[in-house]
Amino acid sequence: MEYPLTLYYDTEVNDVEIKDSSHGDSDFRKVYIVNDGTSKIVVKYFSNSFSNQNRIMGWFRLMDEYSKVGLYCPVIIPNRYGELLHKHTIDGRDYYVKDNGDGTYTAMLISSEDASSITSAAKACVAELAVVR
Repeated sequence: MEYPLTLYYDTEVNDVEIKDSSHGDSDFRKVYIVNDGTSKIVVKYFSNSFSNQNRIMGWFRLMDEYSKVGLYCPVIIPNRYGELLHKHTIDGRDYYVKDNGDGTYTAMLISSEDASSITSAAKACVAELAVVR
């Protein structure tokens, strides 16, 4: 089975669609859409100058805040080893792997007071991401 799917499955999966949206050698991006017959997941495997571990963890926090107010955001699902984000380095270059769930979404109703506090938290996450390098 092709890496990075081995992070999520210990047996062969036959229904895999691979999309390569890389932009040259310095911007590597692959998406694996996997259906194992029971569930579907979307695994992203990437390495580029914009993505680093701090920035990606900031995206996770922002996605959590958006989800709290009912905005659509992917749900990051841990791999078989409990990692939300897997990092490995090849020839000095960092590569990251994360799962974006299956794209399902449940709407939520919240009070305007809750929305206001969550919006403040989301703004703080965005401000923090702006300075992460």
